[in-house]
Amino acid sequence: MGSLIGKDRLLAVAAIRTKRVEVGGEDVLVREMYADEFVGYVKQRQTEPGKAAAYLLQCCVIGEDGEPLLTSEDAEALVKSLRVGVPLIQAVLTLSGFGDDEKEPDAS
Repeated sequence: MGSLIGKDRLLAVAAIRTKRVEVGGEDVLVREMYADEFVGYVKQRQTEPGKAAAYLLQCCVIGEDGEPLLTSEDAEALVKSLRVGVPLIQAVLTLSGFGDDEKEPDAS
């Protein structure tokens, strides 16, 4: 077992990670989910999987300023394309701790 870390290092580990994802030859910036977004995503996924996927993209596809880039209508249009939606959703889930690369350092 490793040694305990202090508050500053713990907060550094908890910093929200981002990643550039290439879709259609263009770079798109995504970030990991916040805890409250995860709760909303899971609840919605049980009854409306398509809307849950759109919600995930609406929250986590961001501009260079870190602010959400998409409206709910934009996100719903994106999830209709597997070619675009799936890589973005996979990146968000991986950054959020789900998948093989969750221990990867911040890619931003």
